[in-house]
Amino acid sequence: MRPPATVAIGPRAPRHRVCAAIVVVCVSWPSAGVRADGLRDVARRVEDAWKAGGAHVTRHDTRFVMEDEVTTVDIRPAPGARTDACRRVALLGARGMSFHVLAAAGSEDDSLQLASAAGVVELSGCGGVPDWVKLKTDSGRGAVETVTASASFGIPSAMTVLLERTGGVLPSAPEPGSLAPLAPPASRATLAQDRLRREGFEVRPELTWTAGEDGKGGGELALEAGCHRIGIFASEPRSRDAGRRAHLDLDGALRRADGDVLVEDQTIAPDVRLDACVATTTKVSASFEGAPRRSAVIVTHGKASLPPHLPTAWGPEVRARMASAILEHHTASPHDDAVFLAQGGSGPTPIPLELEPGACYLAVAALERGRGRGRGLSLRAVIGERSSEDDRGAKDEAAIIAFCALDARRARLEVEVRTSGSGWGLAVYRMGSGVWSVDP
Repeated sequence: MRPPATVAIGPRAPRHRVCAAIVVVCVSWPSAGVRADGLRDVARRVEDAWKAGGAHVTRHDTRFVMEDEVTTVDIRPAPGARTDACRRVALLGARGMSFHVLAAAGSEDDSLQLASAAGVVELSGCGGVPDWVKLKTDSGRGAVETVTASASFGIPSAMTVLLERTGGVLPSAPEPGSLAPLAPPASRATLAQDRLRREGFEVRPELTWTAGEDGKGGGELALEAGCHRIGIFASEPRSRDAGRRAHLDLDGALRRADGDVLVEDQTIAPDVRLDACVATTTKVSASFEGAPRRSAVIVTHGKASLPPHLPTAWGPEVRARMASAILEHHTASPHDDAVFLAQGGSGPTPIPLELEPGACYLAVAALERGRGRGRGLSLRAVIGERSSEDDRGAKDEAAIIAFCALDARRARLEVEVRTSGSGWGLAVYRMGSGVWSVDP
């Protein structure tokens, strides 16, 4: 077996060109400010209409939210507003922005879950409107304006003011119906453990933690070298209406001893799933929120070995990120050492690669210093007119692709790092050789 070729690639752009790239990024923000100005005009129209109706109206600070971000929004009425008055709250984003609003932990109405329509969510009632909500973006990013109103009589809907967001016609509110019954946490945990066994994980003894008054809790775990899957399961809450099921949205995270987030699950789902690979024994703090107050929470734990033949040249962090990419994509583990290694810095980097005709390859790249300020990294292989690419967006710390040479003898790999201040490592594995028929 030939030793792997090694290429050391430094930053490719001269200093003045890097500064130019920074200028482009800085110039892009004013356009977001222009969109925020337009959104402020929309919020002002709602504010003026509610004031004209005699309500006590408050405009809250503008929030800027990123895609997949979770933020807690204060929707309490302003000091001086009547506490016995009816309330209406409007959360306003761009027309194409999609987000959900849920009751924050500790709120009385823990069944609250509303999805935006044309970038608008409204809450109203003469009692029962929470003081805090969690806003989770589903797609899009930008500013969110919050307007609250209090009055002793009915307050018109914001959508009667923003008819351009409904095509001039007010749609009837959809009937969501009742929530489907949720199996007990023990049953869901058992199903998760069965899945772990099918996928080759070693199932560790399950744990039981207790949620606090605010629905939060957690514990300490020691993760041995390998890939781990932590599941957290809570019981279904009850709303204030007897016999009515409330929405369960459990969030969780694993943090290192220094507080750095190893992995988190902020999806809108009743259970938490945390997948993490570590190359050395690592002590972590597991946390969750959104469980019913003082309820028992079941924690499952599965462990699998790290894929073999991962490079050690760039340290345990790179090995762990490469392992996570292989695990997430359910890719076959390399059966031999890498045939090609390379490393480089920020920006796009093309790399020529010699191929064995008929062979198939697996290429995996990972950041050396984890998340920075940027969009992660992407990996692409171009073989003639064919290409294979992994470009999954904002949180990538690793990328992985597979491709076959067919009759080609050369390929071009393209590694692009959109995170400032971090280098990368790349390993290419030959996964198999094709059998070419020869006429006698």
